[in-house]
Amino acid sequence: MSEKPFRSAILNAIFENFWLKLIALVFALGFYAFIHSEQDAQRTIAVKLVVEKPPETVPRRLMTPIPPSVDVTIVGPYQQLEALRPERLSIALNLQAAQSIPDLKLLPNMINDLPPRVRVDRMMPNQLQIQFEDIVTREVDVQVARTGEPAAGMEVVGKTIVEPTMVVATGIESAVAVIQFARTEAFDVSGLSEGQHQRRLRLDDPPEHVMWSESSVQATMEIARKLARREFVGLQVAVVGVVGAQVRPTAVSVKVEGLPERVEALSEDAIVPRVDPRIAGVDTTQPGSANLEVIVDIPDVALTITPAEVVVTW
Repeated sequence: MSEKPFRSAILNAIFENFWLKLIALVFALGFYAFIHSEQDAQRTIAVKLVVEKPPETVPRRLMTPIPPSVDVTIVGPYQQLEALRPERLSIALNLQAAQSIPDLKLLPNMINDLPPRVRVDRMMPNQLQIQFEDIVTREVDVQVARTGEPAAGMEVVGKTIVEPTMVVATGIESAVAVIQFARTEAFDVSGLSEGQHQRRLRLDDPPEHVMWSESSVQATMEIARKLARREFVGLQVAVVGVVGAQVRPTAVSVKVEGLPERVEALSEDAIVPRVDPRIAGVDTTQPGSANLEVIVDIPDVALTITPAEVVVTW
């Protein structure tokens, strides 16, 4: 066959009844698109979780972190899936109703606004672990730390006075139960002279999920001149007013505490422990015995006598 007749045959095949063939092609393409548009397609979208927490009046706290969304695989007509706007979908979680349910199941019917011909194939995750803890309160002692040193020759005396002495801890039971005390910032006594000194001290932050009833406390510390201490041992006990009386034990020790210049000036000879039956109201006209308090007179110092009493026999 020559080239010319072959070309003529091809052109006749294309253009003969051209409009009829074009209409048939359009109908075929449309029918193909219709058939395929009705076939199911699959799409995975993120569906946000809308959490309805229990009201503040409920003495429980949610301890489980709730994810912002879950991945949902949906199946349905292609055109519907393409037109779907995921931001309009959500799952409402009523956690007040879930307080007694440790595992909260996520079901397809919980998703709002899904098109009628679209179904849920899979949800990831398909359940949430829900944990609540009771909110409790407990009183906790306040502890004041100290830093620095007072002025030369001075020292802190006595206990720190704190107002209030206790604060209330409010929070989840597992955290409140292990709190030992509420600590304050340190009371700085650097360079302080004699007298009472007050500070408003801030409480350290409480443990996580706990709050204090107070944010600060008033603390008072007393600074006084540093005292000297000495101990005199083996001092013989004298009996006043009774000749020939015997003492058991015969000797005591005396601890002296006071200003350095007063304590350092004491000598052992100046310390005379004694007992006086007359002061105790004991009748010494007849033979007998009694436990009597040991007396030592040293002005302007604090004394500790060991033992504080002895047995006197006459």
